Amino acid sequence: MLHMKFAIWLVAAAYVSAYPRYLLPGSPYIPGGNGDGTCTGVHPTGPIMYAVHSTPYKDTRISFEIANTAGALTTAVCPGAAYTITVKFPEQRLALLTASTGAFTNPDPTTGCPNRVDLGGSSRWNVANSFTTTFEVPCNAAGGIQLKVTSAGRGTSRQWAQMDTTLTVSSACAVAKCGVQARPQYWADPVWRLVPELPPCTAHPERDYAELYAPHGSPIPDSTIVFTMYGKDNITATNTVCPGETHVFKVSFPQRRLALLTASLGAIVPHAGSISRVLDPNCPQRVDLGDSYYLNTGFTVEYTLPCNASDAGFVLFKVTSAPGAVQWRQSNVTLAVNTACASLTCDLRGGWCMRVERSMMR
Repeated sequence: MLHMKFAIWLVAAAYVSAYPRYLLPGSPYIPGGNGDGTCTGVHPTGPIMYAVHSTPYKDTRISFEIANTAGALTTAVCPGAAYTITVKFPEQRLALLTASTGAFTNPDPTTGCPNRVDLGGSSRWNVANSFTTTFEVPCNAAGGIQLKVTSAGRGTSRQWAQMDTTLTVSSACAVAKCGVQARPQYWADPVWRLVPELPPCTAHPERDYAELYAPHGSPIPDSTIVFTMYGKDNITATNTVCPGETHVFKVSFPQRRLALLTASLGAIVPHAGSISRVLDPNCPQRVDLGDSYYLNTGFTVEYTLPCNASDAGFVLFKVTSAPGAVQWRQSNVTLAVNTACASLTCDLRGGWCMRVERSMMR
């Protein structure tokens, strides 16, 4: 009976493994994802245990059609522009599509990877001869963008079939929003900065930078920006921070923007599934929301206040943002440091928090 159950499980595993989601990190069959687990490295290169799809082959019958917003087909794309990508197959299939850079916007991309999309949503009811998705070219794109698809159908078409194509990026046609815009990397990245000197970790623009051709003018306050700090349960909003604890922190905007976020103390890291980047390891309290290319209406990060900052009293969070080549918009919020909710681990780190429970001293 045990052998029969195991055999049934193998058949079930093989039956469902065609679904693109089973190639991604978090898969019950490949927990770390196929290949190297990166956004574009999950395409199979050979047979996978229990999968019925054999070794992938290059299927020249698969075609890609790229159309601009006017509906005209093209093989060259412009930085900052949006396109419709249609992938066509000779029979009904499900598929996984990746781009070497850029962002798929509809349908939604896979978690944490804006440049990867599950065509058909890994549902057998959604197999189709073609899929259409919208795609945005990042402003920093150059050279070419590779599109790659892995697909599989039913019956005789269940073998993995792959195809790729490369789109030429023409910097000469970059859209207006890709002028010297509010890219945080131009301000605070040691490699990409355009300002004469690397600013301090918590510094933000305070004037216009017309001499550097920045189109943003002087920053203006923006009361529409919303800051939300979540408590230790990561569910309940709070107006305090706990030393030694990692909080989920969200910044929301009324329209899609890029932004630079800083904290006066502590460390900020991108939250899983949120496209952001710490620009300089020497400045852990500063993060590029959107990684200087992915505009969004909200970004989620994780914030940690160290135990030895318990006497700080408060933490100041500040953001500079822009929805493109328009005026910088800034806002800030001050949150109190609450030693009463400090992590117990603080007591185990040389007494930094000096919060030893009476019961532990008895």
